[in-house]
Amino acid sequence: MSKPFYTPDEILTLTRGLRMSTQGTVRRMHQSLTGACADSREVKPGFLFFALDGERTRGCRYIREAFRRGAGAVVASRKTLDREHWYRELNREQRSRVILVEDALGALQLLGKHWVSRFPSMKRIAVTGSCGKTTTKELIASILSEAGATVKNPGNRNSTIGLPLSLFSVNDEHEFGVFEMGINHIGEMDQLVDIYAPEISLITNIGTAHIGNFGSSERIAYEKSKVLTGSARLGYIYENSRWKSYIGTIRGIPLQDYGETKTPGIERYHSRGLSGWAVSYRGEQVHLPLVGYHNLVNAYGAIALAEDLGVPRDSVKRGIENVKALFGRGRVIEGPVTIIEDCYNANAESMHSMLRYLSSLKWSRGQVALILGSMKELGERTLAMHRLLGRWIAKLNPAGVFLLGSEMEAAYREVKNRCSTSTLVLSEDCDELQIQIRAFVKRGDLALVKGSRTMEMERLTAALQQVG
Repeated sequence: MSKPFYTPDEILTLTRGLRMSTQGTVRRMHQSLTGACADSREVKPGFLFFALDGERTRGCRYIREAFRRGAGAVVASRKTLDREHWYRELNREQRSRVILVEDALGALQLLGKHWVSRFPSMKRIAVTGSCGKTTTKELIASILSEAGATVKNPGNRNSTIGLPLSLFSVNDEHEFGVFEMGINHIGEMDQLVDIYAPEISLITNIGTAHIGNFGSSERIAYEKSKVLTGSARLGYIYENSRWKSYIGTIRGIPLQDYGETKTPGIERYHSRGLSGWAVSYRGEQVHLPLVGYHNLVNAYGAIALAEDLGVPRDSVKRGIENVKALFGRGRVIEGPVTIIEDCYNANAESMHSMLRYLSSLKWSRGQVALILGSMKELGERTLAMHRLLGRWIAKLNPAGVFLLGSEMEAAYREVKNRCSTSTLVLSEDCDELQIQIRAFVKRGDLALVKGSRTMEMERLTAALQQVG
């Protein structure tokens, strides 16, 4: 990075601003650190390691490992320390480089916020929504990188931990910052907006993802639309969103529609099957190499934003054509069995979109198999949403349906009662399901693998790839 990273002295000064108490002789180290992370496996020489507590582990357990890998300093929460377990095993020099604060996550967020504020000339763009965030972020960043130096979250580091860590990659060469902001609880968007302060924000959609934590779709719309508060001056939203008027009213800033009829320069499009889409844009033929109509809509959002920023037509074309599907997000894997791997996450809207896409393919080389895992965090709507999924599956009437997870029992019953699919399997055991899948699929078949992240559906992708 062109500007030197924080020195330990600066970290001490900034964290004191939150009235956090500190300890150690780290203030004697005046050299700059080289970067930051919260995963000890990512530590490089000179890194600042944040020892954060997660749902399953305590960050302080990895401090010794961080130092072994060359960490320059460590930030840890005083309240979570178990000194008898690890602190006494550090040597004096290592102890001097541990900064104790009242809240290590709060320190990370404060430092990320302060860091990005050092680059006021960078155009700050945010992307949020119930699904499609990461792909839309990738599309926008790919286009803008053709027009100027662009920085983005790596992967989907979009949380109250991932976002501030991602912001440390900003430097004074960057003209555009494109950062995804994901929430699954009330109040999280307030924190993300405070950290990043986006100027331009795009909302992909409002759906049922994490509705069990929010209570209603209206509350999801309210919370996600907070991305349009603070320093925001312009927002983008899909033209057919039923929440457009509501969000425009409660947030009171200009909302720009995007979509098939609203994105400037879009003339026509047609499907290229598993190769994606052909889009006529301002007289140019543009190849979008992503499958599913939902990804075509995501591209419309990226183009609309680029148009308003004055990105030239040729740059838009190159950016769209250079984008690549990420792991678990509509990735097409060619082989004896053709696989559409969309297993990063799942909710009712994304399931419906992918099933509609499959119905449009008219696959003729073999049979179609659906390999679907439970949709999580739906709360009291779990049963209803899985029943609805079963009806959508029945309408498609694929040759084989393989369902993983206890929540899928409701979908199983709907499929069994509504269609005549030759093979219908429900299991809570991934290994058992793999055996059933291998016995069914053959060369030339098409398989969709999709489910919530906790279902780890990529294990079933591996089984499909073993078919000879």
